[in-house]
Amino acid sequence: MFARLFGPKEQQCLVYPRPDQTAVVARRRTSQGSFASCQPVFSLGPRPYPADLGKAVLKALKGGKAPSTFVAGPDEPCLVCQSNGGTLTVEGQAVETDPVRLGLLLLSLAARPAEGSPIAQDPTPFHPPCAWLAAACESKLLLCEMGLRQVRPVTWQEGLSQTPGRVFVTPRLEGWSLAVGLPYPDPEAEVQSDPLLLFLETLSQQAHKVCYFACDPGQGLFAWARTEEGTIVRAYAYLSEIGTTLWRLGHATEAERILPAFFDETCDEAEDPGYFQRTDLTYPEESSVLTMARAWALDPTTLKGEPSTGWSGALSVQ
Repeated sequence: MFARLFGPKEQQCLVYPRPDQTAVVARRRTSQGSFASCQPVFSLGPRPYPADLGKAVLKALKGGKAPSTFVAGPDEPCLVCQSNGGTLTVEGQAVETDPVRLGLLLLSLAARPAEGSPIAQDPTPFHPPCAWLAAACESKLLLCEMGLRQVRPVTWQEGLSQTPGRVFVTPRLEGWSLAVGLPYPDPEAEVQSDPLLLFLETLSQQAHKVCYFACDPGQGLFAWARTEEGTIVRAYAYLSEIGTTLWRLGHATEAERILPAFFDETCDEAEDPGYFQRTDLTYPEESSVLTMARAWALDPTTLKGEPSTGWSGALSVQ
């Protein structure tokens, strides 16, 4: 059975969990006794379905023939899968051959924090401009469910000052794990199919409650959204740079009703002469976003807690 599944000889493949794709590369022994990359090379999405990833690994372990043109960096992290014709191992540990379970294990290992011991620091408050989320779950679950790649432990200072495209995940604070460095709402996207909202919906299926906030006064962007158990409860976003309400889903929550009433160019009253000269209406601003963050989760400008470290990872969904 195992010979038919993997091939009669020792086989190996490498899984590279890259930010833009997951690559599964077959390897075979050379005449010198080492392994070299060969065909096939499977290119999957940045966070593939477990079954698809498991099947790709099992196919790669059947053995390849032609040399591969796949190129990996000398220090690029990867997962080693190997078979001797009777046992399948991942990172040296024997595992099951069921594609779904194999794929789930590989995704979990890809999201694990890298080795290292950054110095614990007091939680560092952060301020706009930025976008972040708060999830009512453990940090390790958030790391895994976000599909972050190249995860490594970092200090608060390093995590909050990293380059765009990487996300800083904090330890749990007062019941919330924060992820800082998320993308802004896309003004070109249809609200019902906005990739960011779909990402938040999917994330909340496991994290249960996820609150998103974005504030960039320079661009005039102010946004907040809350998803629970895979459903958008409320989403609001306004971009004054183009004078457009990007998101308006669900009913205003109790916390929003305390805020001043905002202009809404989409409402029927906006057609009335003098609507935008009214003094009882205003536009959202930075204080609006921070008020919502404080009401729904945590105010990022006043974080407190014991000295700790967080994690940095590349986000697959941009």
